[in-house]
Amino acid sequence: MKYSQNLKRHQLTHNGEKPQVCPLCKKAFAQKSTLSQHTKTRTEKPHCCNECSRCFKREQDFERHKLAHREEKTHICEVCRKTFEHESGLNSHMISHTDIQPYVCKICRKACKHKQALEKHVKNRCRSSPANTICTLIWRPVSDLM
Repeated sequence: MKYSQNLKRHQLTHNGEKPQVCPLCKKAFAQKSTLSQHTKTRTEKPHCCNECSRCFKREQDFERHKLAHREEKTHICEVCRKTFEHESGLNSHMISHTDIQPYVCKICRKACKHKQALEKHVKNRCRSSPANTICTLIWRPVSDLM
């Protein structure tokens, strides 16, 4: 029973159907849980950007953020034409067009293209698994030592 419910929920992400609509901003979502998370964000951070969907608690932070969208973006990706305000943003983006994965998990050896992706992986996957407990003497998973 649980499997079929999960499958139906997952299929919504593929068929493009978005029956869950935010009453505040009219943004639509495939899953009720995603709408709930969005609604929570909207009530805690009521000032949302129409261009990138970032939300802010304080209006002054939101106003400063909107200025960034108006500034000229002079750094252009030659592969996909995406534009960036800062060269560092373009440099970080360029990794997405390569097979390079410079950030490696010390626990399970999973490689990631971006530091934030690795941090999320460690927080949500590796740290929560008892099989991936780290030996603090050599900083390797205990499972590697067995």
